[in-house]
Amino acid sequence: MRHMSSTDHIWGIVLAGGEGKRLQDFIRKRYGVERPKQYSAIIGKRSMLRHTLDRVEKIIPAKQLQIVVNRKHRNYVQEEIKERERKAVLVAPENRESAASVYLALSHIYFRDPEAVVAIFPSDHFIGEEDRFLSYVERAISFVGKHPDFVVLLGIKPTDVNLQYGWIESSKKFLLHEGNRFYKVVRFCEKPKLEEARQFFDAGSLWNSLVLAAKCETLVKMYRQHLEVIYEAFKKAKSVYGTDEEEQFIVDAFDSIPSKNFSKCVLEVIPESLFVLRVEGVLWSDWGNKEQVLKDLDSLGVAH
Repeated sequence: MRHMSSTDHIWGIVLAGGEGKRLQDFIRKRYGVERPKQYSAIIGKRSMLRHTLDRVEKIIPAKQLQIVVNRKHRNYVQEEIKERERKAVLVAPENRESAASVYLALSHIYFRDPEAVVAIFPSDHFIGEEDRFLSYVERAISFVGKHPDFVVLLGIKPTDVNLQYGWIESSKKFLLHEGNRFYKVVRFCEKPKLEEARQFFDAGSLWNSLVLAAKCETLVKMYRQHLEVIYEAFKKAKSVYGTDEEEQFIVDAFDSIPSKNFSKCVLEVIPESLFVLRVEGVLWSDWGNKEQVLKDLDSLGVAH
């Protein structure tokens, strides 16, 4: 890792299981095929997933990644994954949303390295200044190494009143770590109503980039407390991971759990455990809809 002394216990979770329904029309018109946005090359020659993996592997070795994909997308995955990443792929048998995908990866990491610190990365976001963004990720990882009971979110300064994002209201109180201010979170709200989003925007709140760092064990405990149904479904993972029963165990676990949103069901209910690091000087965009993609392509001077 560029600034950190050791990557021994640093793991990355790359979430690539989404359907990206809101962008389907745009991708169909642009490429003449239907494919999830994370497997599409919207900018340049590389897909969004490939961009994400290349970015993340600058700071986390491939052997310490868990890439969560949807069984339905297996064909796309084969095209995108390099040899060194094959062992990192975890297949979610059904799309049970982000809470299940995150925990599938956490359960594997915890099984292999109980001391792990994890960073979570969605695979379908556009990030302009990659190295600068990664330096914020490294700062967040370093912070949770020293403060293992907390989760650090990377917060983005909003450009509009967006109802599709999570909003982070931070306190004036902060902890200083290696010269960086980590602000205490007062409130986290996933996809607020218009009036509420306006209030967040006016108050100078931040968007949740969905990139976060935490001790693996801390997140496992949070599931145990707030999403017990998922925690319980994977409780016996220790005895089956690494055996012939693993695949069937995951299928059964996914059969038994509901679709839940990680931000809504975990982050929103634990504001007292959250800190936010403000990301500055980075163009970040969650390419959730066509309008946003076209706006960003225009601002980058990319023909479309």
